[in-house]
Amino acid sequence: MSPDSIKTENTENVGDQEQINNLIISDWGMEPKRYNYQVNVTDPENKSIGLGKYTVYLVSGVTPDGHNFSTRKRYSDFEWLRSTLVIQFPGVFIPPIPKKKKVGRFEKDFIEFRRRYLEEFLRRVFNRGYLISSNLVRTWLNRSDSGMETLKKEEANRPLFDIVTQYFSSFDNVLSTDNPNSRPGKPSNRFSVPTVDISPISEFSNRLENHFIQLEQLSEHLNTITSSYNRAHISFKEIPSLFHNISLNNTNNESRLDLSSIFQNLYNINSNSSQRHFDMLYSIIAREMNDTECMLEAVQTLEKMQCLLNTNNSAMQYSDEVNSGDLRSNSFANSNISNSSITSVVSSAAKGLVSGFSLFSSKTREGSFTSDANLSKLDRYREDQSALKTLLSAGRVVLIVHEMPHFFSEKINIFNETIQEFIIRQSQSSNIENEFWSRVLNKLKSLNQYNDNLQGQNTYHDEFYTNDSRNYVNNQYNKGNNTNEWGYEGYDY
Repeated sequence: MSPDSIKTENTENVGDQEQINNLIISDWGMEPKRYNYQVNVTDPENKSIGLGKYTVYLVSGVTPDGHNFSTRKRYSDFEWLRSTLVIQFPGVFIPPIPKKKKVGRFEKDFIEFRRRYLEEFLRRVFNRGYLISSNLVRTWLNRSDSGMETLKKEEANRPLFDIVTQYFSSFDNVLSTDNPNSRPGKPSNRFSVPTVDISPISEFSNRLENHFIQLEQLSEHLNTITSSYNRAHISFKEIPSLFHNISLNNTNNESRLDLSSIFQNLYNINSNSSQRHFDMLYSIIAREMNDTECMLEAVQTLEKMQCLLNTNNSAMQYSDEVNSGDLRSNSFANSNISNSSITSVVSSAAKGLVSGFSLFSSKTREGSFTSDANLSKLDRYREDQSALKTLLSAGRVVLIVHEMPHFFSEKINIFNETIQEFIIRQSQSSNIENEFWSRVLNKLKSLNQYNDNLQGQNTYHDEFYTNDSRNYVNNQYNKGNNTNEWGYEGYDY
């Protein structure tokens, strides 16, 4: 799957990405908590509406400023919240949520996986002050299940003026013209945007795409490794009993060494991590892939906003030649790129913008950039175009000054800590196995010396060792014997 085919819209993604998501069960690679808050997603409950079925979760906790909340939400509510945040915060990384799944949605393991991932999503939202302080998130946390449809309608009709105002308030320190990353210039109004060089955005986008491809290749290798270790571990579980049965069912009175205890101890050693700790790396890589996908989405959203502006500008130029009352029916129908064609060419990352920012898409929209209710339809259109352009400019500045420098740097510590822990655990596992096999080797050498002594007494003949000696040795490593000398009774990491 290439970055161009990344799906972030409300579609049902299955296949390789689903396998990756299902392995993000451990906490490795998880973003650390930054503020004092509590957020929990608990108590999943399956419900039915007609022939349909869905799962609701209890979302509760305390916001960083001390406000309690408790409400029930279904997966589609989380999905809507995230897609709306993408629209209202262009150029900003919005944490991922688990992908949809076609089958097995109500299996216990998947519900638990989704619950943990949705909780992680909210924790990451709470980690970002500009998101948790937004009206959208605060209202969402306190809106009941029955009030969600009303909230969705309210946000769909939210004036662009409010969205721009919120954006500038959230990133006031970044958008200030006193910012050292901006070029000198005096603000002309409250929505002035500092001038920055936007050329690094293209390079950053290419870097993300290449990073995603490399992560995808690495995840495939890690998937092969972890799957192989899992299969080997399952095989080891059956080997001890098979060896023990062979020893007990010997019908030819041949002397056989019962190796069941050796493999049982080896199985116990590997039970601490059947995947040899490679699942730690898989977990952090899977999270990194999802985050890279979301960062690409933030960049692509700005690109599609520019596309939308270009298209609307073409429509507005044409509208100067027709009656303003025919703007919707004529200019959009005759412009080079129609509104419907935009939907087909923009990526999933920005499809929400088409419905969210297509002016005149809602007959009930009452606001504009100036919030002046006395504007004509064409003037309102132009004001909203100005608002969209301002939001695009602000989004580019926030992306360059705030998001790009932190996206990779914040992950370095998490990655380094995981790698260091992986190396420590691998070393411990290797030392334990080395010690175990050393004891097995020493024991076999002692048995060999014992048999050599028997040979010197002409009592060994052609057998590996006599029945009497076999019984003595087997008693020393018999399965479950507390005097087992073939391995260890416990393995602590």
